[in-house]
Amino acid sequence: MAIKSNNPTVLTRLYTVYVRPLLEFASPVFNPTLKRQSKELEKMQKLATRRIFFRSLLRNYLSSFHYSDRLKVLNLESLSLRPKETI
Repeated sequence: MAIKSNNPTVLTRLYTVYVRPLLEFASPVFNPTLKRQSKELEKMQKLATRRIFFRSLLRNYLSSFHYSDRLKVLNLESLSLRPKETI
């Protein structure tokens, strides 16, 4: 799918609809308990937020925004803080 939008709202919505569910798939079963596993999953979301910032008009501010700041601006939450559904 080719997306030609640079709108951070659209890009964030695409991430939450198409990518994040793949990262959270089977989280009640998988529920990473090791820090290493959680870090690997979180690394993917960090990359996504960085790319959204770079692609949108926010690219000029990329270096001044840490991951937690990018989450706030994009109205996202850390994967480790998202509630896990129970089976």
